[in-house]
Amino acid sequence: MAEETANLCSCCGEPLPPGNLAWDLEMPDPVAYLDDDDRAQRTLFESEQVFNIAGLGAFIRVILPVPVEHDRTATFGVWLCVPDAKEWTRINEAARKGGSAWAGTTFEGRLATALQPWPDVFGAWTRAVVPGPDQVPRLVHSHDPLLARVLTERWPEELIRTRGLHAVRPLSGGPTPNPYRRSLWSRLSGR
Repeated sequence: MAEETANLCSCCGEPLPPGNLAWDLEMPDPVAYLDDDDRAQRTLFESEQVFNIAGLGAFIRVILPVPVEHDRTATFGVWLCVPDAKEWTRINEAARKGGSAWAGTTFEGRLATALQPWPDVFGAWTRAVVPGPDQVPRLVHSHDPLLARVLTERWPEELIRTRGLHAVRPLSGGPTPNPYRRSLWSRLSGR
């Protein structure tokens, strides 16, 4: 019986292939927190890769690559909230064009997934880059100490596999400054 549950996804309960180190979370935590009626009324756009929810913001699926022991990488399909409307428009235009216009697109946002076993990464500012044409953006950097560790340190495979249930979090607290945004002074001085 224990072997059967070990091969089931801790988030959705679906069977996992042996050796699986890839999981996708269905929706951003703040969206999952809404009841069905509220979500239906507030949804401006929804797809497997994008959510745009009135009053919550625009979310895009990104890959969070996590280095794992034995030179492996676990991947989590998580969600990034892009709070700046101009930035969101730029991302959408590049995605619509696809191909070389999409490849190399870089953008920042706040992680909208309280990923186990590191739930405190929720809300951390991070940078994503599209690695190639028609590929899902990947998180590549964060100023947040915990998220930076998740992205760069090697983690035990057992910790990744037995990470427990994903408990969604509501979007709370006020906006935090984007550490990637250059100040007006740095733009004027060319730095």
